[in-house]
Amino acid sequence: MTARVRLDDLKKVFEANYSRWWLHSVVDNEEVIRKFVSAEHERRIKDFCELDARFTQLTSSLVRARLCANIPSAEDAGRNSEWGILRREINKKKRHMPLREMMKAIPNVMAKLSPCLLMSPLSIAQYLTADAENFDVVVFDEASQIPVWDAIGAMARGRQVVMVGDPKQLPPTNFFDRAEADYDDEDVEADMESILDECMGANLPTLNINWHYRSRSESLIAFSNHRYYGGDLVTFPSPVNPDKAVSFHLVQGVYEKGGARTNKPEAKALVADLVALLKSKAFRNSGKTIGVVTFNSEQQRLIENLLDDERRRDPSIEPYFDDVELEPVFVKNIESVQGDERDIMYFSITYGPDLTGAVSMNFGPMNRNGGERRLNVAITRARHELKIFSTLKPEQMDLTRTQAIGVRDLKHFLEYAQRGSQAIAESSTPTGRDFDSPFEVSVAQALGLKGWTIHTQVGISSFRIDLAVVHPDAPGIYLAGVECDGATYHSSATARDRDKLREQVLRGLGWEILRIWSTDWWIDRNGTLEAMHNRLNNLLAQSRDKRNAAALEVSATESAQEEAKPEESPSEGDGYLHEVDLTDLMASVDPEAFYAPSYEPFLVSMIAKILQAEAPIRDETLIRKVARAHGFQRSGNRIVEKVTSIVLQEHAATAEQIGSFFWKNKADISLPVPFRKPTDYASRSIPEIAIQELASLARATLAQGKQGEAAVAAMSRVIGSPKLNSTHRERLEQALQMAESGLAALPGQ
Repeated sequence: MTARVRLDDLKKVFEANYSRWWLHSVVDNEEVIRKFVSAEHERRIKDFCELDARFTQLTSSLVRARLCANIPSAEDAGRNSEWGILRREINKKKRHMPLREMMKAIPNVMAKLSPCLLMSPLSIAQYLTADAENFDVVVFDEASQIPVWDAIGAMARGRQVVMVGDPKQLPPTNFFDRAEADYDDEDVEADMESILDECMGANLPTLNINWHYRSRSESLIAFSNHRYYGGDLVTFPSPVNPDKAVSFHLVQGVYEKGGARTNKPEAKALVADLVALLKSKAFRNSGKTIGVVTFNSEQQRLIENLLDDERRRDPSIEPYFDDVELEPVFVKNIESVQGDERDIMYFSITYGPDLTGAVSMNFGPMNRNGGERRLNVAITRARHELKIFSTLKPEQMDLTRTQAIGVRDLKHFLEYAQRGSQAIAESSTPTGRDFDSPFEVSVAQALGLKGWTIHTQVGISSFRIDLAVVHPDAPGIYLAGVECDGATYHSSATARDRDKLREQVLRGLGWEILRIWSTDWWIDRNGTLEAMHNRLNNLLAQSRDKRNAAALEVSATESAQEEAKPEESPSEGDGYLHEVDLTDLMASVDPEAFYAPSYEPFLVSMIAKILQAEAPIRDETLIRKVARAHGFQRSGNRIVEKVTSIVLQEHAATAEQIGSFFWKNKADISLPVPFRKPTDYASRSIPEIAIQELASLARATLAQGKQGEAAVAAMSRVIGSPKLNSTHRERLEQALQMAESGLAALPGQ
């Protein structure tokens, strides 16, 4: 039978058959390709990863064993030997040998007990004599911040020196050290030359480390990678689409130029957002950490003071600032934050229009040479999220009035933050660019016909996920990444990078990584497609099982709390805490008329609506809600008096040692108050819950058979305040006493 080919299809048929002939010819003559079996290759990859991990573990154990072998027994420590000197000093109660003298007396023991010393340049000069035995290697970290004169002494004590630093980050500086400096002026001292600059100027051998690990979302590093590193940093995409880790929060603030050099509204807005986050149940459960960076030391001190006020007002957030925490909340200025990182970073831009509405083009450190290095440091401290609070809009910055690179970059960074996390990518090489190869085209089309939604070349940097499969149940995340053995796969320099580390990083970010080999696709396209389709369905089933398990866990927790309610007292059952929705009233809000008698009926209706939903409510909480609804950043005495007078005219109040609580009416005070559980969107500290409501929680806890300390701990967990201070504990114990005594309210209420 002779097949006929249409003339129009002749070229395509010829090219297809010629390509098929050529491919068979190449495969038959190329042993590596001819003998390639994907299952065997994947087994080798698995074996390699296991052996590599084992080698790393054995190397660590070997180093430790060799070090431990150098420690002598007690019998070998003669009185006048170095070991004897150290033993004698350890046993002394007083009159110890000065540390510098002792370290000189036991150089060999020091090298054996502490083969690696972590010291600052100042400590080296203070504790090690100039003729001390040389170290094999001296390593400088953050070398861009070390002046040459501080580094020389340490370098002289080493046989080899390694400088670790980033020339795109902060140089040594004394910008904030001069008490009389006008920080808004450009005429300030220049940066000091660092030892890193000196070494680079001397053309010493350089090794670039381009993989970036800190940022869990590419948007956190995208601007710096594009602006300062020429796109050379290898970053890894997160399985979330779109990436919204960078957010811009516009504040109607005022920069007090020439005076306090602060922006109070911006600081208050930042602190309010930060404190609300600390109080949220979702944040408490996440275990994440927070840091704040400001453009000057005055704004830093203002935010610190505002946070101190919040800590005094609500002790439940105090544990987040405790130095015993691994990463407590910090507030630092741009000159001192290098080297620090946190999961969530707040950035107060500070600068903006002054009282007259004018915007000066002096932005303190940004106007200096190297100002862009400060910006680079400030915006790359976050692992998960960066929140920018700014009074300044990018369009308010007139670049024709300055030549400072730092100011130019600040404007572009604000544009980036305002437009969204993909702004840089959209202007260069975005997610969704063309396929790397016809092989990827074929795979993507085939998976699309199976019903999967496919995104191509996902990522921002030079490294991309070839194909990403959108989760059918949650379009904002990816179910899996599919790697084809194309340009991305073979671009790695080593097998460890290609087959272990890269995938390890991606899985750490939450990706499920699957692979399709081109030889499998060529030999058995349909079988390979079905295998991939089945693997994706299995991942989808696992994802749904996890979501269902999480939902069941929440349901089980709620059921356990429900079962804890006494059957004979259904009125003591609990509900969920929710915040009142004032949206329908906002159109009538008039801050200018707040104190006018004619405005009082509106305040009466607003307060009544809040109490209807949230009573009993702490006086400070109610006053704060009313004030914020009117755009007031703080609740002054006049606001307190106004709101309190209206409440006392229309509603009821009870006084406790910690403060007052407002009620809808007086009759409610003598009745049991159902405890309202916190939610992801609303929570309260123990001082914000009326004692009657705490007593209901106490009754449910006692019904579970818990007593004493166990009952206190159980109550604190339900409230969401696992760490208790003395005031919290006393309050919970008081509620337990009320529950045990059968009291619904405090005597006299």
